[in-house]
Amino acid sequence: QVDEDFFTARGMDPEGALYKMNNGITSTANTEKRTRLHEGNADLEALIAGLAIGNPNRNTWLMDNVDLPSAINYFTCAIVTQDFDRFTKNYYIYRDTNGSGEWTQLPWDKDLTFGERFVSDDISGDGFLDETPDSPDSTAHPFWCATGHARHGVNNMVDAVIAHPAAREMYLRRLRTLMDEFLQPPATPAAQLKFE
Repeated sequence: QVDEDFFTARGMDPEGALYKMNNGITSTANTEKRTRLHEGNADLEALIAGLAIGNPNRNTWLMDNVDLPSAINYFTCAIVTQDFDRFTKNYYIYRDTNGSGEWTQLPWDKDLTFGERFVSDDISGDGFLDETPDSPDSTAHPFWCATGHARHGVNNMVDAVIAHPAAREMYLRRLRTLMDEFLQPPATPAAQLKFE
């Protein structure tokens, strides 16, 4: 669980704002505030407004208010582990309220990773929803949950990263690093493959 032990183990402030989300950072509906219960949710409202697709200052807001290394690491790790049940539910958002003031996303409920499926099978290409691994809305697409790649809804933090040229470049570099390290090049001898 994302609780005080989770924060302590990662050197994070347990007094930061924590919300369990059940949307793509698009609304205060279907959210559950878990910390700082003495306050309202003005911080969440500011996050939603800042990441909104129609915000003309979205790029600046992203750079000033999101912990990009942390967020990008989570987003790309989710691609590499084929975590298909994320970003419009099954995650938390956290703000280092007393420190940097920056937001990130935290994983939760990771039962549909490494090929675990309940709707379709992008890994083998045996999709039940007329879905193929290279289609733009495939859950295996590197930009899953950004505009144009989100069959189940856009996550505005993911979308803001993919839409921002510099952040997108950081995202792609990190994804390449993780692919090389964990998925490994095609010619890697079978005995050296990590996941297999």
